[in-house]
Amino acid sequence: MHKEFQGNLNIVSYRCPTPYGKGFTELSTGGLVASLYSLKTSYTLNWICYDNVFSKENENGLSIERVKIDKELNDMYYGKYCNSYIWPLFHYISHVDFFEDKYWTAYKKANELMAEAIFKTLKKQELIIINDYHLSLLPKMLKERGFQKVSFFWHIPWIDHEYASRLPNLKDIVEGILGSDIIGFHTREFRDNFIETAKYFNIEISDAKIKNIKYVPIGLNTKLYELSKSSKGNSEMNKQLSRLRRNGNKIIASVSRLDMTKGIIQKVQAMEYLLERHKDLIGNIVLIMVVSPSRTSIREYSDLKKEIDRAVGNVNSKFRTLDWSPILYIYRKISQAELVSLMKNSDIFLITPIKDGLNLVAEEYLLLNDSGMPIISKFAGISDYLNLAPKVNPYDPLEVSETIFNIIREDRKEIRRKNLEMTKIVKSLDIFNWLNNMVL
Repeated sequence: MHKEFQGNLNIVSYRCPTPYGKGFTELSTGGLVASLYSLKTSYTLNWICYDNVFSKENENGLSIERVKIDKELNDMYYGKYCNSYIWPLFHYISHVDFFEDKYWTAYKKANELMAEAIFKTLKKQELIIINDYHLSLLPKMLKERGFQKVSFFWHIPWIDHEYASRLPNLKDIVEGILGSDIIGFHTREFRDNFIETAKYFNIEISDAKIKNIKYVPIGLNTKLYELSKSSKGNSEMNKQLSRLRRNGNKIIASVSRLDMTKGIIQKVQAMEYLLERHKDLIGNIVLIMVVSPSRTSIREYSDLKKEIDRAVGNVNSKFRTLDWSPILYIYRKISQAELVSLMKNSDIFLITPIKDGLNLVAEEYLLLNDSGMPIISKFAGISDYLNLAPKVNPYDPLEVSETIFNIIREDRKEIRRKNLEMTKIVKSLDIFNWLNNMVL
């Protein structure tokens, strides 16, 4: 058992919890923001993050300090080093021919910029929780400046050192993270991989430090989802879903941001396999695939968007009837109310990234729907915790399609039993469990 944390929380991340200039009504995209922001119900949050302006804002227990980062530095640091080097490499999809040192220089400079901002803002005895791969050098920088309580959580997979070590400055990243008093990863595998990476570089870690390198999934504020479950959701979305139900359709759904790691193309391929092999499902099943725009200024992401458009168009053209299309493709960020409606009314939810640190969508679905079944990629961290959900290889569209077919045929009482068991697990691994593991 962990002593429950009491006090104010200083959260540091690349992304701010709300877009600048839009007040406190709209949250930024991403599971990290959604989870940490939900702590506002119980704690006063002080959030330090990057933006293209300097600003300090405060409202209802949340203060935001936006650290100004100029466009040129941000493009090299975030656009290139973070999103073209670290992110794909740590999801086993790197296609980089060589790594340019100027982007590493930008990464260091951006971390120094944040360290200086924190040095000017916070007292050295205050607890600081640093989040994710954008800020891996920051813990060591803060320790060198005398800060006493530094926690760090790596939200993406930490992969095998033999693959990760192609990143030239990986040793510096490991040493930067080890400046933390507590270090967290979503799964045992990621934690163990990090320790093995340190050994690979002959970095000594004391037994006391090893005990404070933890694996704990970030989780959700489950009480908020209980309130959402009792709400009606979005009326227009409810009407459209009811119309599909009246037509006899089984509803499969997926929600992800635009990213090559989310297995979006693979979902479309699985749907094509399903309809080719089980033609009785034509006109009786629909995939509602929501993709939220993300990083569209980066060429790889705009190319992916075009590839998804073509794939969806091909499947719909192949199987469409006069009054039915197999894939309803929504390319925009949907509201929380729309998400509630979609999750409450879906028979099956596809959570099939090709690699993911955790994936909170599975947890959201179980908290909002007590009779449906998530299908989970075996390469997502959440698969370590939800043992009753079917686990699939997203690269195998035949396996995914047959798993969908089997769930459609499965006894509804048995699905409900599994659902309720997994929901208990989700509630036990909530955001407060995560927080109490991440503080001294």
